[in-house]
Amino acid sequence: MLELKLIANKMAVSIMNEMIKNEDKNKGNETEEEILNKSEEEIKQDCELNASKRLVPKFRKSYPRLPIRIIADSLYPSIGLIELCEEENIEYIFVLKDKKIPTLLTEFLTLVSLPTGNREIMETNEKIVLTLWENNIDYKGKKINVIRQITKNKETEKYSKWMWITNREITRKNLYKII
Repeated sequence: MLELKLIANKMAVSIMNEMIKNEDKNKGNETEEEILNKSEEEIKQDCELNASKRLVPKFRKSYPRLPIRIIADSLYPSIGLIELCEEENIEYIFVLKDKKIPTLLTEFLTLVSLPTGNREIMETNEKIVLTLWENNIDYKGKKINVIRQITKNKETEKYSKWMWITNREITRKNLYKII
């Protein structure tokens, strides 16, 4: 079951759900052999993505004027869901892993490496945080806004990397709110 929750004032309220159907594992024009060769995780993800593509229009039909934002993990960034969010006038913030949309990552890294790139460095006693962002990166004809944050723990010398994509314009003022 895929569930849509309304989150407000430290409360999470279930407002709608969609059954995840086993038939959803057949994605596009795949052959039966290609489907059989999928891992359980790939099948699970196909099913969740397809359920979300059914749930979003159903939700929008029930609540046509409610301003909403979808915040989701790294499973969800896909051109299909991005287009659906645009069609349904829904803001999104998705976690993005490096290998999920490599062309978007390459374009982003090229833009932020320019002298005019958006960047901010914060340093505390415990860590150094580099935050980079760019707006209006073209991905299959869609304008995507990207944030990447790299944190170095001073004590352990270890790094962590996080990346997000959104259709919300990123500014210095809203950067950390989006993160």
